Amino acid sequence: MSPKKRFILAGVFGPGLFLALIGNCFWPGREGPQGPEGPELRGTLYGFVTLIKANGDQPADRSGVRVSADWSWAATQTDSAGEWAFSRAETGIYTLTFSKDGYGTSKEVQVQFVGGGDRNIGTVNLCEPPAFFIDSVWTRVPKTGDTNSVYLGVRASDSLVHGQYKVILFFSHGASVSRDPASYLAASPENTFFIGGIDSTGIRLQPVAFASAGFQSGDTLYTVAYAASAGSENSGYLDLSTNRFVYTNIDTLPSNRLVFVVP
Repeated sequence: MSPKKRFILAGVFGPGLFLALIGNCFWPGREGPQGPEGPELRGTLYGFVTLIKANGDQPADRSGVRVSADWSWAATQTDSAGEWAFSRAETGIYTLTFSKDGYGTSKEVQVQFVGGGDRNIGTVNLCEPPAFFIDSVWTRVPKTGDTNSVYLGVRASDSLVHGQYKVILFFSHGASVSRDPASYLAASPENTFFIGGIDSTGIRLQPVAFASAGFQSGDTLYTVAYAASAGSENSGYLDLSTNRFVYTNIDTLPSNRLVFVVP
């Protein structure tokens, strides 16, 4: 190219753009951004945590819950409103773990995050396990005319327990049934009311509960009971290997294992 032609090009495009054109000609491997913020799509992954006491009360201050992500060392904590956030999170599928001293751990598994924007995963519950356990469970004589239901007696370890709590029953065909998701076939959280000074309360299991779990009349079942926090919510996470729920709002001590026949 003659000096005159080089002068014309520089005059038309300006020195800055002319150098950029030269750079693109001689650096073929150089590429521009491939997304809103570069070659990796990033965004904000956020949500909320609700704290639930063993008696069902929900503290107004929801701060101090640790939220960790499995993609790296990343961790954060909730503010007083229970909100948490990971900014500049990369595209991927992650497991988020929520923990706080005194409360059962919860997880959100296989959270898919596209990136390039924000995603609210919703509200996660963290429940405080009860301070008592189920001392024993037994079958009771059915009420007159109701031969299709199973009536259970349940006794708490502390006779002073008062109020409505949950008792979670785990069922299986084997005597090794427990809260371990690999050992049970179905779980049934039952709301029941304990009256302080009275050593036991009752639970009625209706036919629809057995049918929905895939059990049939005549099946021999083993069950074990655990005391759980009050309220309608549970805390825990899905175990991917069994596709069953891991309950973390329950006491660690089980009742005796009871065997009965489905009516």
